[in-house]
Amino acid sequence: MKGVRLSGDGTFGIRRRWLNQFVLTLAALAALLALAVGIENYRGKRAWEKCRRELEAKGERLDWQAFVPPLVPDDQNFAMTPLLAPLFDYTRNVEGRLVHRDTNAIARLDKLFVWPGYLGGNWRRIEFADLESLHTFLRELTNEKLRQDPAIAAWLVTPPAASPAEDLLALLHQNDAELAELRAALHRPHARFNIHYEQSLHPLVPHLATLKKFTSVFRFKALAELAIGNTQAALDDTLAMLALSETLQGEPLLISGLVRLAIVQIATQPVWEGLARRQWSAEQIATLQSRFEQSNLVEDMAWTLRGERAFCIQALPRSEPFDMFCWPSGWARQNQAAFARTFQAYVLPPLDPTSRVADVRVSREPPQEFEGLQDKRSSPYTLFGYALLPNAARCAGKIAQAQAVVNLAATACALERYRLARGDYPERLEQLAPEFMKVVPNDPVNGQPLKYRCTDSGRFLLYSVGSDLTDDGGAMREPQSRQPPNLSGIIGEPEGPAPPSRPLDWVWQYPPK
Repeated sequence: MKGVRLSGDGTFGIRRRWLNQFVLTLAALAALLALAVGIENYRGKRAWEKCRRELEAKGERLDWQAFVPPLVPDDQNFAMTPLLAPLFDYTRNVEGRLVHRDTNAIARLDKLFVWPGYLGGNWRRIEFADLESLHTFLRELTNEKLRQDPAIAAWLVTPPAASPAEDLLALLHQNDAELAELRAALHRPHARFNIHYEQSLHPLVPHLATLKKFTSVFRFKALAELAIGNTQAALDDTLAMLALSETLQGEPLLISGLVRLAIVQIATQPVWEGLARRQWSAEQIATLQSRFEQSNLVEDMAWTLRGERAFCIQALPRSEPFDMFCWPSGWARQNQAAFARTFQAYVLPPLDPTSRVADVRVSREPPQEFEGLQDKRSSPYTLFGYALLPNAARCAGKIAQAQAVVNLAATACALERYRLARGDYPERLEQLAPEFMKVVPNDPVNGQPLKYRCTDSGRFLLYSVGSDLTDDGGAMREPQSRQPPNLSGIIGEPEGPAPPSRPLDWVWQYPPK
């Protein structure tokens, strides 16, 4: 019996000793883990603070709150016109879903102006808008959803006007009240949409699609007014589009900046068509030229990109990988530092606001810092910071193209004013200054002069060498065969042809007289 008790006592003692050792081992591992996390957090904090000091010493601002536009009075704010104000008047229910307070106003916005979205026409391919095809499609409309639109339904039972342009304008006139409200609001001194910037990487921006929709409306109206010879109304519509683009100026979000670039380029179609048909007067051309000359998209996008960097930095510690898996905060800080440094070394250097150049060569030949980050993209110190870079890193080419459009349009206006005054186009662009242009703008991809020559058809060829930095003599993409209109939800310009294997020049030219 005594032996059994000893055996029992011995077994119990052995188990107890193992349990004590197991607990001690766990405690030691937990202590080591806590020490490792503490060290990682300390190293990450030091890396981020060092990075922040270095960049702030160069004049950079990394606090996202420094980029949030200040509040403005509602009666001075374009965004608070009754048509647009409901976009940001919402709450979230207990499930986190968005609930607009005025659902009728939102439904009204969604249904407005569906049909002007597809009109055709692309000046880059020397294509005029096709009002006749759009008119035929709408008059023979079989799409029941579109036929239920009150404006289209009322228009379909009226006799057609004398011309397709006049008839389509009659359809648009049924929404004159909305367009008049927008025009009046564009004269307000400020435009500040109430974006919830505290949502960092995922703020809602419903105004972007709405502004692009209104741009397509004004584009259509300008082209229709040109078709019936009403150039002053066409000018007003074109200026309205450029004003719409300026309502996004100062928004520190990359998506807002890219939509602004798109609106500016959409607004160029009526300018090109009016110049190609020689419809604009000298005074109207001078007005358009002045607006294009004022557009420093490189400077505006440099601000926007810095804002995007600040918001990404703020969002990194609260992003899903760190929030869901409780990873060391030091890793988030390391990613912040890697992202901020590489952004400074790679994304911003191509942009020179003074010369209005977005040098695509920097994007094509990344600096060592960016290559080093790519090599370490599997590291927890750089993995998520690198994931945020590609969209911003590809911006130089888009900015250069948009600035090229602005420069080409301004120069084309000056060339037409020269022709009206002298009877023919100049032999060299330098002849435009200083009478018709203070300074002839350069090619924004490289800072070199734009390419120009007169043609045998009595016109001219004006172009940028494009993102490949190769002078192709003004070669451009082949025109795409016209497709029948498709109004099933398309808003904005129709898709262009598939890009060629190598980008060609960005060209401004007209069809022969």
